[in-house]
Amino acid sequence: MSGEKLVKRYRFLSIWQIAENEAWFAEMSKQGLHLHSLGSHFAAFRPGEPAEYIYSIEPLDKEFNNEERLTLYADAGWEFVTQVEQFQVFRVPAQANVKQIHTDRSIYLELLQERKKTLLKSLLANLILGTLYIAFLLLYYSVLTVFLGLLILLPYLFLSPNISRPLLDYYYLQHYIKSQHLLQQNSPSYLRAVRIRQFTVGTARLVGLLIFVAIVYTGFRQTITKPLSLAPAHILTLEEVYEDFNKLTEQELITENEFATTSSLRFSAWTRYSHSARDKNGDYFTLSGNVYIANNVTAAQQMIKAILTSPVEITGKVSEYTHLPQNPGFDELFLSGNLLDNGGQLIVRHGTYVYEIFFIGDGKLVLEALYRKVNQLL
Repeated sequence: MSGEKLVKRYRFLSIWQIAENEAWFAEMSKQGLHLHSLGSHFAAFRPGEPAEYIYSIEPLDKEFNNEERLTLYADAGWEFVTQVEQFQVFRVPAQANVKQIHTDRSIYLELLQERKKTLLKSLLANLILGTLYIAFLLLYYSVLTVFLGLLILLPYLFLSPNISRPLLDYYYLQHYIKSQHLLQQNSPSYLRAVRIRQFTVGTARLVGLLIFVAIVYTGFRQTITKPLSLAPAHILTLEEVYEDFNKLTEQELITENEFATTSSLRFSAWTRYSHSARDKNGDYFTLSGNVYIANNVTAAQQMIKAILTSPVEITGKVSEYTHLPQNPGFDELFLSGNLLDNGGQLIVRHGTYVYEIFFIGDGKLVLEALYRKVNQLL
């Protein structure tokens, strides 16, 4: 009947959960909602008078003509309702005196084993896509990936239905095949199965959502800037580099002389800042960049690698100076160009502190002041 009004309900159960689905459809019929069709995620019911029906979910038989099969079932008193994937759904009034039509258990198990293999292939394919996603993050967002750690990867695993749904289905199917109650229609069993699926699917989505919110919040905190006068002690300022800083005039530019800071599970702080000034001749002196304070040395070492492999190059090629005379004693030191160039980039690790500083001014003074700073912090 065209234009009929159907009521849709979310399908928490997979179609291969045969006994539980049959019990669910029967319970819905008792409430006056009779199964009409099944989609990927929803079941459609036709409203009507409450009635008691027995539902039967039958797997398609490759060796049996479907037209003849439907005729055979109809002659036996079973009404064909709908078909989804490799299963057909039939029903009959509960009071009708008809023969049960459940297929032999071995045929069900064979079909479910095939379904398990299909799920495994789907899961592996999507894990490969997940690996490519991780590789993309490592290449283009290497610093953020190291800073957040697994936090940046988990939303994909939890929120992507291509990962979470096949993984849950595979687990339940494996458990279902081992069950000794494959064809029992048990209403408490169906209710328990629905509750379990509701809990697991809901929990996965909630965890993914919370992680996603945490990532957004972390990024949001990095957009909230504060005056440099309120900056934490680990920031290197121009006052600490130049003894005659009082002769300089600070430049109140839009993005200058301010900082923003945030944290993660792996780093107690990530502070982005900029400090600029000029002398009476109009020459600019600038310190800007990022300071990372890791929770352990391993995370700090990983951050150094992430900074070095970042595709963004502002100051040209960066070379290692860790074992060269220019290093005053840092655990790791990388410089762009020459310290006498009056401008460049410093990448430093000392203990769990990592500095990525872009400077305009005297590079030697910047390096010496930074070494004094980190030794005071440690």
